[in-house]
Amino acid sequence: MFVALVLVVLQTGAMLYNLFQGMIWFLLPVSCVIVNDITAYVFGRLFGRTKLTKVSPNKTWEGFIGALFCTLIWGYLVCHIVLYLFNIT
Repeated sequence: MFVALVLVVLQTGAMLYNLFQGMIWFLLPVSCVIVNDITAYVFGRLFGRTKLTKVSPNKTWEGFIGALFCTLIWGYLVCHIVLYLFNIT
């Protein structure tokens, strides 16, 4: 019984370790999409004048460019924060 318990606990611990080590590959793209959507909306509402396409009339160039820069900055910061927190060099 002890051996079975140790095997189950060790396998679960190893699985959780692998999950958390690889979680950045899930969280980074998802958070970039969320930041892109939110900042495109905000920049489009605040500064939007020039329409992007006729297909989607509420999209603006200002929202697109603002979201692009904010998403790039977000991705850069998240990568550096994760590298710092997990002490990866």
